[in-house]
Amino acid sequence: MGIRKEATNLFLLQVDLRNHLREKRFLSVLDAVWSESYEDRETLVCPFHVCAPVSKIIMTIRKN
Repeated sequence: MGIRKEATNLFLLQVDLRNHLREKRFLSVLDAVWSESYEDRETLVCPFHVCAPVSKIIMTIRKN
């Protein structure tokens, strides 16, 4: 199963990502995220909450 290419809607992309990553271990580096908004960052990492507990996300934020 992969991410559907026709999913241009953010919600559908998040659902596909959640399904793809469920119970998997990974390390993700999100470098130079432009938004300083907590809500935007939470929306970005929300699909990762279903992953294996040992998974890690490293995010750096770029100030304008």
